[in-house]
Amino acid sequence: MFKHIEEHSVIRAYRSDSAAWQRQTYSIWVEATDYFAHQRKSKESNMLAAGQSFCMGQASRKQEFYDQAVRSFQMALDFLPDWPLAIEALALTYHTTGRRKETQEYLSKALRLDAELIHSRIAFAELFCEKHNYKAAEDVLKLALRYQPSDAGIYWRLGHIALSDLRLKEAFEAYEQAIRVNPFCTEAFIGKSCVRLMEQDYNSALDFIKLALKHDDTSSEAYINLAIIYHNANRLVEAEEAFSKAITLAPRSAKNYFRIALFYWNINSKAKAERYLRIALNCDDLRSHYYSALGLLMLEYGRIGEAESCFRQALLINSDDLIALHGLTIISWLDGRGDEAEALKTHAKSILKAGKRSITSEILPRLHPKLF
Repeated sequence: MFKHIEEHSVIRAYRSDSAAWQRQTYSIWVEATDYFAHQRKSKESNMLAAGQSFCMGQASRKQEFYDQAVRSFQMALDFLPDWPLAIEALALTYHTTGRRKETQEYLSKALRLDAELIHSRIAFAELFCEKHNYKAAEDVLKLALRYQPSDAGIYWRLGHIALSDLRLKEAFEAYEQAIRVNPFCTEAFIGKSCVRLMEQDYNSALDFIKLALKHDDTSSEAYINLAIIYHNANRLVEAEEAFSKAITLAPRSAKNYFRIALFYWNINSKAKAERYLRIALNCDDLRSHYYSALGLLMLEYGRIGEAESCFRQALLINSDDLIALHGLTIISWLDGRGDEAEALKTHAKSILKAGKRSITSEILPRLHPKLF
């Protein structure tokens, strides 16, 4: 039924490849919008009108005009109420704006209509990661492989989850599989460099970053890894230059600022860690783990009131944020609120049980979503 509009090259590429969205630009979606508008001049139909509204919504997403994107996708659904791709796009927009209940509702509806929607599968995996249920996230991604066995994006995301669990060999194999299906997969080369960094094999890590930048010299995440490698080699000037390059390439990337903050925190440069965490929040204040990380840092500073405020804000965004739950548990015990502390601790344990994880002081810092 929807074949006519989904055969448009831009929509077809978006639907069939998880990496297409990153490559596609605002102007590409504007051109697609104009194409459907022109087609409607000679032949008006609900399908063409839906295609135009959908492409208009995608263009708005590219510009981060999310309210406008929602209106466009809803308009597309007024013309074609059961078009899975438009339902999915609406869900993805809600996910970006932190509306998790609506995200899950529309993703479920889209997948009931079309089980092959790759972006829906990935978004569901991200939702499970937010709940720290990485096992469920892995299952969702492995199910996606049944429909898209040659999509590198699924493999490198599986690698990220394994990496977060310190299953380094499994992570490396997932990244290698991503490269086998797409020899130019920058994310997989970055992932392999992360494995080597954790193994403290800095020369090998550098080799993989060079490969990543060979395929995409605009990858800000590659420059962050390069900066970490330089810093570990005591090449401090080059490290700062690489961090600056990453920021220049992606000045609004909250996750980059978050990674930089964690790096400085790890080397005990807490002032810089706080600075970059706050910049991350300025860029995106809808991710609970940014608030919970800042709360932990405030605890280290002994700024208990600020820490509690951060943890409570994190839980307003995501009631299953483990770091925030454990942080508030500590504060509640210190403040003599034993009943509240016990309730928070029980909630945290139930999340860990559902995600088939156990909590220890060693893995606590790694209980953050890895697929944002």
